[in-house]
Amino acid sequence: MGACLEPTPQQHPFTVEMRGESFRLGCHRDHLAIAPDREWSIPIDKVPALLAAFDQVRAHPSYAAAPPDAGRAPWYQIELREQRIHVLGLGHAYLGDASTQDRPYKTVEVEYRHMQLLQDEIALFTPRAPA
Repeated sequence: MGACLEPTPQQHPFTVEMRGESFRLGCHRDHLAIAPDREWSIPIDKVPALLAAFDQVRAHPSYAAAPPDAGRAPWYQIELREQRIHVLGLGHAYLGDASTQDRPYKTVEVEYRHMQLLQDEIALFTPRAPA
């Protein structure tokens, strides 16, 4: 188990647990959907809150102490479908088993070395105010 951080108002409804070389992002299943094959998604209107959670990760000493990424990023895809941002390949979604499928809280674990890439890509989907 790692350090569970106090959520900021800006990152609601997401929570963060810092670990040795990764962090866990948690949220109610209404906002964080997980699927097999390393896929997870959030509603488009939750992008600012997710980015605030990523800022909390980057500000933590565990993130700064993590070894830098020396390799290429794994295959990944981030896309907008049906008003949700879908992330494939970056992060491990905890599907659980038959005994945990009905639990309302979902978790995704992301390695620190993929954090910047994930943050940069998801930021491209930040909702913009109409001109």
